[in-house]
Amino acid sequence: MDTYDSDREQVQARIRSKIKQLLARYGNPPDEEPRPIELVLAQVNTFAGEWS
Repeated sequence: MDTYDSDREQVQARIRSKIKQLLARYGNPPDEEPRPIELVLAQVNTFAGEWS
C-alpha cells in the first residue's frame, strides 16, 4: 500500500466519523444505518475529481 492509499483511507475514516457525529446530533442512530455514510462517501468520490 502506498502513501496515497493510506492518506485516502485516513480521510475517509475522518469523514465517516464526522457523518456519525452529525447523525447523532440530529437524532438519527448512526450505527444502525450505514447507507447515509456510504452515500456521502460516494458523493465525495464523485466530486473529488472536479475539486482536484
